[in-house]
Amino acid sequence: MQGRYRHGGLLLAVTPAAAETTTGHAARQAYRTRPTAMLDCLPDALPPGSTWSVPDGGMSLWAHLPDGWDTEAFAPHTLHRNVTCVPGAPFFAGTPLRASMRLAFITRAPQDINEGPTRPAAPFKQ
Repeated sequence: MQGRYRHGGLLLAVTPAAAETTTGHAARQAYRTRPTAMLDCLPDALPPGSTWSVPDGGMSLWAHLPDGWDTEAFAPHTLHRNVTCVPGAPFFAGTPLRASMRLAFITRAPQDINEGPTRPAAPFKQ
């Protein structure tokens, strides 16, 4: 895979050789456990009837709560628990699915991910 990216005024090229550096390999190994940690927590963190994507890569997954939930209304309640869920409605070009949200797993270590999704569980369980 080869790509070109702008960083400030510079045009950077990424070649296959650059992507396979020791640093790149170590980063992939470190990030590989994060989606699994998130997926393992979701059944206890989200309300019954919720579904979620199983990512093949990337930095986040999509969760869909049962009908009647509005993640834009719910998101502020997670912030004071130090958890960020990104409401899904703004990502839709057409009619938004208000019960959808994006959950990022890339910025936290697996042990933090294991704790994180249980923090918003209290409002979900009310």
